[in-house]
Amino acid sequence: MSLVQSAVASLGADGPSEASSDAAKQYVDRICDYANTWTGANYRGLSWYLKQSTISDAAVFTFMIIRTFSNDSGRPSPDAEFKGREDLPIFRSLPAPDAEHLQLVFLRGLLTPEWLREVGTHFSVDPEFFRRHLDFLQLGRRNYFELPAAPSSTRKFLSFTITTICTRQNPIRATEVPVTRRNELDAIRRFQRSIASKATSGEPIVRRYHVLDERVIVIEQKISIAVKRSKGRGWFVIMWFDNGRNFTESGMHAGIFGQQQLKSDMPNLCIPIVLDKPNIALNLDDRGLTSGGTDSTNAVWAQSADTLVQHYGSSLDPDVMKADALYALSELFTFAHSSANQFLNAIEMYVDEAIRGPEGYEEQCLGTLVYIKRLLDQHIAYLQQTVDCIEARGHATWPSAKDDAAVKVVEKVLKTVATDFNDALRRADTLAVRSFQGTEMIINASILKESRKSILQANATRRLTIAAFFFLPMSLITSIFGMNFKDFGQGNLPLWIGFVCMGVALLIAAPFIFWDGFRARVRDDRGERRLFGESWSP
Repeated sequence: MSLVQSAVASLGADGPSEASSDAAKQYVDRICDYANTWTGANYRGLSWYLKQSTISDAAVFTFMIIRTFSNDSGRPSPDAEFKGREDLPIFRSLPAPDAEHLQLVFLRGLLTPEWLREVGTHFSVDPEFFRRHLDFLQLGRRNYFELPAAPSSTRKFLSFTITTICTRQNPIRATEVPVTRRNELDAIRRFQRSIASKATSGEPIVRRYHVLDERVIVIEQKISIAVKRSKGRGWFVIMWFDNGRNFTESGMHAGIFGQQQLKSDMPNLCIPIVLDKPNIALNLDDRGLTSGGTDSTNAVWAQSADTLVQHYGSSLDPDVMKADALYALSELFTFAHSSANQFLNAIEMYVDEAIRGPEGYEEQCLGTLVYIKRLLDQHIAYLQQTVDCIEARGHATWPSAKDDAAVKVVEKVLKTVATDFNDALRRADTLAVRSFQGTEMIINASILKESRKSILQANATRRLTIAAFFFLPMSLITSIFGMNFKDFGQGNLPLWIGFVCMGVALLIAAPFIFWDGFRARVRDDRGERRLFGESWSP
């Protein structure tokens, strides 16, 4: 019997009892009471959202999937899918996982306040998990600087940063790139406030977006993880994905990609995250393909995380998954690394292009390198957090394999994952150093170029000064004497007096023109004598 069938069978003729609704109300009341205290002020955004009324969904969307791995079957039970308010009675009647059973709970996109209350109550979720994932609900409120938290607390609620590379169908102008980069944070905050106010199930959440050039954009999303023991002595993993509904349904494409009409013949806007698995082209289970392919209009906005949910666990041993939490999350680690690797490959290309930038575009290349350096610093922190989690084997409260055979399987997988993430961390550090060195190279080249211009200008000024040395005395003498020479028939002075005066004026001006050069030459000669000592003795 599937999980949904068990829930339906447990429903009475009059429907589910009111106990679950009362429990959800108590769950929210406790959060709100804490949010009203001095030390719980950072929960006010979450408490505000939980108290909101639910708006009916505009379209049906599967925003929650529950997959159960039981002892009596090597394969998981049929998925329990939830798409709207009509599924609430079934969800409230779901049984807790039995001993040594594993439930994977996939949440996709934003949850309505009503569903968030029910999920938190049913799984007894620590509200801190919700608060961290919905940290943008604090926008407009006071910042308490509590995130990121201490490593011990961070590993309790693990999070992955997933980057999706996208392309604009209508590229912006090169002059608009710096302006768009400066406005990134404001645009994201407006979008996050918008989805929080609409409170639609499955609405995609975007943490940040980064403009790499006129056409390419990187969208940054999160996957938050919570691992917990259930009342039935089994355990479950909640994986909350930021990606949900198609971007075209959320208005995200208008805010970031610009207004545009989507056509069926357009190339993909969201580049798929390529997974590097052995024989992936021969193993249908590992391909992660959807039945719809890429022919539909909405396929251009499809994200790889959608197919990850559908095929999650296909490459893992179900028995080991039920015994070890970190092993059960290993496919998620692999997916996160593939995303990071693809992002770093793209960044490496832009770093190389900026360092080798054509002459005349130094300012644009310098701006790109500084921008990339900031992105890499952020991702280095994400990667380091993941590496620390792997090395610590997750959190102390997470289930871990005890059987020797299972331990060997887990260690083998974790060793591979650790190697991949350490390599990604090393590459990110190297690219950050290259970006910084590239900025220094461009700045030094610009300084050298300006120095050469200054030298050329100084040489031109010197030549002009030397020319003035000859012409200014002549101009002075002619202005004094004018045409008053008897040779010209207008005076009594002989013409040779004028030339003598010009020579005397040149002799008087010569020391002022050549004195600095003469003094520098004498100083250089004295320095050479001190340097070589007796070799200059007669």
